Amino acid sequence: MDPMIVSAEHITLEDLRLAMNSAFSDYAVPMQLTRQSFAFMLKQRGFDRQVSRIALVEGQIAAIWLVSLRGRHSYLVASGTDPMFRRLGMARRLAEDSIAHLRKRHTVSLQTEVLVENGKAYELYASLGMNTARTLQCFDIPFRPSFDAPIMARKVPWREIQSDVIAMIELEPSWQNDIASLSAVADEGQCWAISDCHGLVAYAVLLPTNNTLAQICVRKDRRQEGIGSSLLHTCQAGDTLRLLNVDVTSTEFQSFLGSVGAVATVRQFELTMEL
Repeated sequence: MDPMIVSAEHITLEDLRLAMNSAFSDYAVPMQLTRQSFAFMLKQRGFDRQVSRIALVEGQIAAIWLVSLRGRHSYLVASGTDPMFRRLGMARRLAEDSIAHLRKRHTVSLQTEVLVENGKAYELYASLGMNTARTLQCFDIPFRPSFDAPIMARKVPWREIQSDVIAMIELEPSWQNDIASLSAVADEGQCWAISDCHGLVAYAVLLPTNNTLAQICVRKDRRQEGIGSSLLHTCQAGDTLRLLNVDVTSTEFQSFLGSVGAVATVRQFELTMEL
């Protein structure tokens, strides 16, 4: 069974979505993305059709390798093989073809995340030359009624706080939560800000499409005042939020998450390689 390797330039988003859902259908936690959530994911991460690769068998999508490209840096959004076509080396062929094309485009790096428990995927990425850069933890944050007086936050457009946010960031966000990704979906995100006479005190960015808290931060000189938990309560609106890919070395932030009842879910390795 010899697949045809093609770019994603002429594959519809709907066909890509169905192929991705099929590839993840037998996972311990199956992924079934809606049209809206799939389109949002690709927009947020900067999906590039030319550098992405698809394996076709008799016209059917057998495997996907979806890649984002920003300047000279690239990111693997998702890779997967339909259960019918596994153990045939398709993922490696897609990866090698995509990486070769990225190098022709003078791309200098490729990064992705992989679940700590997904040993087979990790082995594939390692064999391609990817190395573990850091470990990332994901959380669910259940809604908890607050009995404290709320600290008033303003709902603001992303562009109003973007430059101040850049100055406040202490640890580099993962690709899907970084400045470029949030700017790409600014029209679909919700931002809250608290300010004082010295400028931005705290902010939070919520992505309602996938119910994810992308970023939340309090300025160093205003911590331990309940500002973070109040801000979280303001943007949570009664729902459990997801928080993806928190750097495990951020002990202060993880202490804050513990104080608001966040529950650790899965861990991922962030992988990188130079091209």
